[in-house]
Amino acid sequence: MSKNEMITMIETMNNYDDLASKAKAKADAIREAIKEEMVRQNTEELVAGAYIVRFTNVISNRFDSTTFKRQILLDVGWTNALQDRSRKILFDVLRNILIVSNGRGFIVSAADL
Repeated sequence: MSKNEMITMIETMNNYDDLASKAKAKADAIREAIKEEMVRQNTEELVAGAYIVRFTNVISNRFDSTTFKRQILLDVGWTNALQDRSRKILFDVLRNILIVSNGRGFIVSAADL
């Protein structure tokens, strides 16, 4: 591959990357507008033609290790939970604790017609 062909390919790639980021920003803006309308209508499910849009509360059971390290381990003076073997064992045991986090899920799917 010649140097000019490589330059052309890189420029084309950069153009597509730019186009993709602009398309993602546009899609995100549309998604936010749909969410705002659903909040305004006080609904969690909306049927629009061949689409069903859901914007609902989501509960996730997971262990948030970053928050654990920040709030628990650093509070007791451990600057690095994984350096000391006993800290690693404690961390491995506590990793099994479930932390419930709440959020909002946004799903668009095709309606069964």
